[in-house]
Amino acid sequence: MRLHKRPGLLWERNEEGKRDWGNISAHCLTELARFKVFAEKLRLSREAERNGELGAALHDFDKRHEKLAMKAAIARGGSGREASDAADAEGEQQLREAGFGEEIIELAGCSGGKPPQLFEIARLLGKENLTNHEAALLVLHYIDGYTVDDRWVEPVMKTGDGSVLNEVDRRKQKNLQNPTYRKQDKELAPAFAGNTLLRGRGPIENEGVICHEIEKKLAEIIASQTGEAINPFELPEIIDKEIRKNIEEAEA
Repeated sequence: MRLHKRPGLLWERNEEGKRDWGNISAHCLTELARFKVFAEKLRLSREAERNGELGAALHDFDKRHEKLAMKAAIARGGSGREASDAADAEGEQQLREAGFGEEIIELAGCSGGKPPQLFEIARLLGKENLTNHEAALLVLHYIDGYTVDDRWVEPVMKTGDGSVLNEVDRRKQKNLQNPTYRKQDKELAPAFAGNTLLRGRGPIENEGVICHEIEKKLAEIIASQTGEAINPFELPEIIDKEIRKNIEEAEA
């Protein structure tokens, strides 16, 4: 939270006394709470659980800097992608300077729809046996793929054509409504041409594909660990139901 609060990042107030970017801290803590439930269900080691908690808390600490850098680059006719990559590198360096280890830094940076992250997650999905750290990477990428702000998830919905939508799909639709993201989506689509799973789509569509593959794998692992039969599409709801239960027990 000290990193979140650094001057020039998230918590300063505007002229009306509002914190324009303060919801990012709440968003990070929401992902931390969701990761804790996943870690328990997946029987992750205590080290992987702690690293994942820190990765969730840190994953967007420099989001304002990244967004403003992208906006400035696009305004002057430059590349928003290059500005975003440079901001990511600066954020990683800040985490190293703060004393965080490489596994935590990797966890903090594993989310999002950029080609390197998606290629790595696709590689992990192809592994039969995952280490605790690799499972934590899948979990954090997945959680960030469906978490909107700090809101509770909404139920799975069936559409008129019979298809099923969950929070992964809603997050994808939200991102596709952003003009900057749509422009990036078009620019980056060629980068996926060589990947069997990801080719033919841009990063926003591919993020949805990847997250649905992750939720299927996580549901399988949880079933093998706990015997709990899970509809993969309902996984976000199941996790939030567990969080609500924990809150009620803590308040009792």
